[in-house]
This record gives sequence, structure tokens and C-alpha cells, in this order.
Amino acid sequence: MGRKIAKPEKVDYYVYIGPTIRSAVQQNAIITGSREVVIKKLAGAIEKYPPIAQLLVSGEELAEARKQIKQPGNRLYEVYKRLIGLLKTNGG
Repeated sequence: MGRKIAKPEKVDYYVYIGPTIRSAVQQNAIITGSREVVIKKLAGAIEKYPPIAQLLVSGEELAEARKQIKQPGNRLYEVYKRLIGLLKTNGG
């Protein structure tokens, strides 16, 4: 009898590519779960700093997102800059 080899489960995870925000979230934090679960885990931080939600990228998108965040003229760059502005204003 042959044994079935179980396929490895795909583990969803997201990486926060924004700046570290004390007592909220650390830059490059890896959070496991679906996007919905990750948003719930960071709900308090996202409530205070909404751009955090847009700076959570899936592991599959990570390499491209890291490039985009450094290039003016795209959404991730603009969101990152907006969050930096919020942090300066709110002392985060």
C-alpha cells in the first residue's frame, strides 16, 4: 500500500513594510493569517494610523512592494509618505 504524501499547507502571511511605530507595529513585522485576520490583529494600530493597512503586503508581493515603496509616483510610496507625516504630527 502506498502512503499518500500530504501537500504542505500554504501559510498566508503579511509583512508590514512601513516605518516602526512604537507600541503599534515594527517595520518588517511578519504576521501570519489571511488578510482579514492580520487586519484584526492590528486593529488598534490601524485605527490610530489607517495607512498601516495599505502597507501590509502578502509574502508573494513583498519583493515588488519593497521596490515600489522607494519609487516616487506610485501608491505605496505615497501611502508611506502620508504615514510618515501622520507620525510627525501625532508624535508616533
